[in-house]
Amino acid sequence: MVARHGHLRAARTLVNSMNEAEGISWYGRRKVLFVVGDARTAIFRFGRGPDHKIGTGDDTVRRLLETERWGSLDPEGLTLRAQHGRVVMLIWSDAGMRSGNVNRIFKVKRGPDDRFGTKDDVMSRFSTSAPPFGYTESEGVLYDRRRKSLFLVSSEECRIFETTLGGEVVRRIGTRAICAPGTATIGFSDLVFAPGTDGSRRRLYLTDHGKDHDPFQRGDNDGKIYQVKIEARP
Repeated sequence: MVARHGHLRAARTLVNSMNEAEGISWYGRRKVLFVVGDARTAIFRFGRGPDHKIGTGDDTVRRLLETERWGSLDPEGLTLRAQHGRVVMLIWSDAGMRSGNVNRIFKVKRGPDDRFGTKDDVMSRFSTSAPPFGYTESEGVLYDRRRKSLFLVSSEECRIFETTLGGEVVRRIGTRAICAPGTATIGFSDLVFAPGTDGSRRRLYLTDHGKDHDPFQRGDNDGKIYQVKIEARP
């Protein structure tokens, strides 16, 4: 957990052997954390135990659904859509590295039994490989409840898109200032809206792994977090 100015506040380890946990999404109303595991091709729900903290040994962990069931073999970013105090849809990106290099956004909605991971789940998806996206490694996805739309990024392209839930492009957000020639930025691995360090109520934060993103490579320290002001749209 990191403060907005970059200071580390806390670091904890998720239990359940979360090898290659890629995307996370926090649902503050219920104080639960949703995590997608790349190697496990599954989405997990972490709840607080008696100590009321996430990332300690008494967490309650539930495997919600298998992404492989829907043809998602390389899940990356994760977000959620909540309604009336409950999560009704899980949304994740797939980089397509194990499924023909076709990048997609997957959306799974609870069925009539009101549970994830059962036969009546409702799945839909759209491609982010084809134009206008042209993503080769779709990573971050964010559902913005204010605009009721999705924001998408790729770790291999400097293109940020806002779309409808169905995948129709609403706008492309300019990144010229942070993706100019000569910079280390190639693309973005995740994104979130949060209050700005300048006191503003809403800024877009972007994570960038930089040129070196091999976790086993020494000197892998050129990652950055950007804070961006984007123009409001009606």
